[in-house]
Amino acid sequence: MSQAPNKQVSIILSCFNGSDLIEGYIDSLLAAGILDVCCLIAVNFPESHQSPVFVERQLQRFPDLLLLNQSEDLSLYDAWNIGIKQATTRFVSNLNLDDRVTADYYSYAVESLDSYSADIFSSFSVMTAKIGVKLENSNLQNHLDDGCFDKCGIARYGLPEFVSFNEGKVHKRNPPHCAPVWRTQLHQELGYFNSRCFDFAADYEFWLRCAARGFKFILSNKQKTIFYCAKGTASDRFQHEDNISIVNDWLATFPPANYHQTHLGEWHDKLHHCVNLKCIFSSRDYFNHLADNLVSLVVVAHENPELILECLHSIKSQTYPLFECIVVLDNDNDNQLGNIIRGEYKNDARFMVLSQSQKRERNYCRNLGIELATGNWISIIDGDDSLPRDSLESRVKLAKTTKDIVFGWLEIAAENHEQHTIKFAQVFKFTDLRTGWPSHCTLLIPKNILGNTRYPSNIADITADPSAIAGEDVKFMMELMKNNPLIQMVNCNKPAYTYRRHFSSSYKKRQLSITQVIKTVIYYHGIPDSVDLVYKNSIAERVTAYMFWLGFSLMDRDGSITSKVLVDAVDPEIVKLSVVLSPATISKVEKQFIEDLKRLNVYDTKVCIAIVDLVKQASTAVFKHPELSNTTQNTKSINLAMTQTKKSRTVNGKTQKPDVTNIGGLQAKSFDPLKIDFQRLLRWKNRHVGEKCILMCNGPSLNKVEFNKIDLEQYTVFGLNKIFLGFESLGVLPKYIAAVNSKVLDQSTETYKGLDVIKFLSNRVNLKEIPQSPYTYYINSAKPPPQPPRFSTDIAAYVNEGWTVTHVALQIIYYMGFAEVYIVGMDHKFSQHVEGKENQSSIIEGDDVDHFHPDYFGQGKSWDFPDLVNSEISYTAALKTYQADQRNIYDCTINGACTIFPKMDIIELYR
Repeated sequence: MSQAPNKQVSIILSCFNGSDLIEGYIDSLLAAGILDVCCLIAVNFPESHQSPVFVERQLQRFPDLLLLNQSEDLSLYDAWNIGIKQATTRFVSNLNLDDRVTADYYSYAVESLDSYSADIFSSFSVMTAKIGVKLENSNLQNHLDDGCFDKCGIARYGLPEFVSFNEGKVHKRNPPHCAPVWRTQLHQELGYFNSRCFDFAADYEFWLRCAARGFKFILSNKQKTIFYCAKGTASDRFQHEDNISIVNDWLATFPPANYHQTHLGEWHDKLHHCVNLKCIFSSRDYFNHLADNLVSLVVVAHENPELILECLHSIKSQTYPLFECIVVLDNDNDNQLGNIIRGEYKNDARFMVLSQSQKRERNYCRNLGIELATGNWISIIDGDDSLPRDSLESRVKLAKTTKDIVFGWLEIAAENHEQHTIKFAQVFKFTDLRTGWPSHCTLLIPKNILGNTRYPSNIADITADPSAIAGEDVKFMMELMKNNPLIQMVNCNKPAYTYRRHFSSSYKKRQLSITQVIKTVIYYHGIPDSVDLVYKNSIAERVTAYMFWLGFSLMDRDGSITSKVLVDAVDPEIVKLSVVLSPATISKVEKQFIEDLKRLNVYDTKVCIAIVDLVKQASTAVFKHPELSNTTQNTKSINLAMTQTKKSRTVNGKTQKPDVTNIGGLQAKSFDPLKIDFQRLLRWKNRHVGEKCILMCNGPSLNKVEFNKIDLEQYTVFGLNKIFLGFESLGVLPKYIAAVNSKVLDQSTETYKGLDVIKFLSNRVNLKEIPQSPYTYYINSAKPPPQPPRFSTDIAAYVNEGWTVTHVALQIIYYMGFAEVYIVGMDHKFSQHVEGKENQSSIIEGDDVDHFHPDYFGQGKSWDFPDLVNSEISYTAALKTYQADQRNIYDCTINGACTIFPKMDIIELYR
């Protein structure tokens, strides 16, 4: 039978195993007098009935029936989907075989939906253990508080009523619970019920979808439905083995706040809670409104899928479920590891995976994760470690009562040894960090405190030994506390982090890690004063530990070393701190050293005795060593150097922080500054994938660019040659600079040496003049391979100068992964040029009118006449390479003469 055109609501019935229920169901509909409003779409499963002919005869009693017989069993929500797709009415509703509605329910629903311009209607319902009967002990399901309703008894609500946060727990409500009525067109926009992923909670997930998209819900406080809930009904028949994994995934979040066990029992309640939480966290749209309670976890991982999945499982199992987990995978070149994790957490929107195809470094990856974090608090996790089950809950609970940084105890897990716990002090202020600090991975940092503080990703090259970037956690904490002098770190007095200690290459060279830490402490808190015994002893203990691990490293290599070998290997800069290694200090550190070796399963009695003896001998010999004499004088020179290094510079109103990698001459030994290492350039490969870059050329039109109208936060700025002449006048400090012209390099040597901007310089330069540093990288433009392509896509191999530094910059920018380049100041015309003298040297007397600054090559400086023809050939090669990779170059130069690149009005950058 077809549906009558004047009906408003299609009632969807999944008629499964209905022999005993169908007659009462049809009787209730006919008695309700709804024939003028509703039609019935029955999705029938004849093989499920004991008396299929009887069931169909009862269904046919309803005058306006569409009967859809199915040959195979389907889930409840798949049946609904079939019925909804056949509906031609404005509204649809589900009414189960064992539920009932009042006579005016559907007419009242339609009237309310139209009056309130709403999309989904429901009413208060009675939960009963007898079909269609309100018993004395029946519960009224009201879902919303009384204060939400207007004088007509209608309440408007949305996503916050579905998902809220209370007492550290995510709280779920489902107001459209029984026999809701909703607009059919919702399915055209949002799709249908997803029973495959959400089983019996598919309706709840659909309502979340509607709420997240802003569709309007209304609820009547009039009791107009009766919901049958008893053992054996649809409410608990889904307790099958397939759902056990769901319960296990979300069990840590049960029970919810203010939980009271229902008459169906704890298992039923637990199952429904866990499946509903699976729904809530299946999309960021569903829980984004709880952002004030969100914790951002940044996980940095490299290799070892088993440990990473173990780490992520400990995160998913947290009793505090409101987090986002940003997993940054280092060197996941083939995306294999990333795909494993994505497959494991594909239905959990809290997990985000970023695969870095190029090996970078842990600090870069941590900073990348921090930049993407949206939570109110941020915490860092290494991929081979894990979190205790209540780590987030215990820290967030305290964080909600304070504006400070919260931390907890550190659990140490070593193979074949019992786990032990480091509890730390109760409170740390900046001055307390002279003598100790909590583990950085136990910190829960408010995002407003973190601000622009990041891990020092410039302290080591990615090609350096892992130990060379050790101690970065101490630098990070020192900088964090220094930038926020009024805050402190407070202890939640609960385990917050489980650190997996293993005998890695960095641990074998732990003395280098200790060296970095000592230098950092001295940088931030000065040379220990002789009267400050606590501070002095703290440094003394670390120097002693440094010597123990140095001895261990040497013993590991040689097997038989002498005191002289150990003394010769000691870093002179460490002992220059004039710390006396007392017997008491040696004894205290020796005990910890031996405990560490035992936990690492590398303890050997003979080796330990030999190392201890060596350290005791060396402690008296080190100050007699020629390299280590004049301690007092050296200490003064370090103090002076530190005072100078600590000074910040102000450029264009912005304060530049000092370089903490070269403290009082304590230069990290991650590379030889006088030996070019082009492999250092690997750290820049795809560093800015998908981002936008402004390339500042040096033409006079650069002075016409109104940089104050450009939102420079959206772009990375790249400068050329002597762009430093315009730092103040242009009001822009580029992040990168490229220079290859030998005359520019010769004329700017002193400036480049002291310029704390990352520079890419041609290997034409004498390294003794401008040595390599964390800010200075050399590119091979002087000795390219035979017949190299005009555009190089691998700057670690070579860079083609192409008759213009602009072409050089475009190769570097491409290598960094930028998707769009906007060129400004590339005038491509020179009034001082002499035709036929391309590339020949000349002197400019007076002002240089062809560059943005009169002193650029002016006032008697030498320059080379430009070669515009060859430059255009280079630009053409650059444009083809970019376009082949779906990247763009736009020429935004004001009145520029170059015709190679697509033009874009500078005004576009001002918008």
